[in-house]
Amino acid sequence: MFRDEDRRRVMQEIKQVKADVGDQKPNEATTCSWVIEPLLLAAGYRRTEWVKESTDSTGNKPDYTVLPWTEHRWLLEAKAWSHTLSEQDANQLTSYANTNNIRWAVLTNGKAWQLYDASIFGTVSERLMAQSTVDEPDALADLLLALSPESIRQGITLRFARRSRMDREIKAQFADVDSPIVLAIVEKLKERTKIEYSPQEVVEYLHSLIIGGIIPSPPPPPPVVEESLAQLYTHARDLTFSKPCTLIFPDGTVIEEKIWKRILARALEKWAERYTIPVPFFLESSRKYYLTNHEPVHSHGKAFESTYEVRLPQQTFYVNTFADADRVVRELYRLVNHFGEDPATYVVRYRPAGRHKQP
Repeated sequence: MFRDEDRRRVMQEIKQVKADVGDQKPNEATTCSWVIEPLLLAAGYRRTEWVKESTDSTGNKPDYTVLPWTEHRWLLEAKAWSHTLSEQDANQLTSYANTNNIRWAVLTNGKAWQLYDASIFGTVSERLMAQSTVDEPDALADLLLALSPESIRQGITLRFARRSRMDREIKAQFADVDSPIVLAIVEKLKERTKIEYSPQEVVEYLHSLIIGGIIPSPPPPPPVVEESLAQLYTHARDLTFSKPCTLIFPDGTVIEEKIWKRILARALEKWAERYTIPVPFFLESSRKYYLTNHEPVHSHGKAFESTYEVRLPQQTFYVNTFADADRVVRELYRLVNHFGEDPATYVVRYRPAGRHKQP
């Protein structure tokens, strides 16, 4: 997709900025000077093709507008080298971009680079299209070249982003015995061969293709972590790209799900069997958007982005399941307290984010 000489140039600059930083921990301004701007220059930009912005009245304005005053402008939010990029950072950046009709937004601390498509109507993890780090110079060079002036203007950025997102999702699906793609292959094999293969056999076969070099082999998944809801609440913002496994109630009731928002919806369903669920119930710190309502609409009439219906003999209501991990944990914590229970008595098992784990 990119010229070899361009890739070599960018990879050499990645190597250089990494060496320049060494063991130091530059602040945000220094990270911009030592790392971010040199990499933009290596990608083909001139210093006159970006504007370093000052913070607006809300504190939400990203640090750079690249290709300003053109229809191809995009945003870059810079953080200090030692800052861990968070879901809150990404949400703030992509929300600003979406509000201002800007499609592409990049979040970086110099070490890690994340490309978001702010036009996607979904969670920030669903908006993430590509990511890489200075420890992966080949992949980071491709990402930076996908953001070059030429790529932005010629639509190469979109093709790169779509391919990266598909590549990531297929690798994740191929490694999961419960994925709909693997299960579809199982059904199609049974139809075509009259043999009932197990999902595990299909995954093992796909792994044989990976080992053979057809598909890059994914790293092993991170181990399962177990914490109380009270513990998890203290660092809910660190759960970007983590995957839930189990929510255990104090009475031993178990909910197993692979998506955070379904954990929340099913917990409300279980609580509705013993409590009257507050309906409507606003999301935390909101007087506009509901978590629950009698109809799948918010207070201002806008439909829920994603809905789970709870229909029980004693109560029927709708749950707004448009939520990321941080939001889910905070809402679970709030509801447990609302019902007069102790968050420390609820146990959550989950897999922390690994670089290879995707939304």
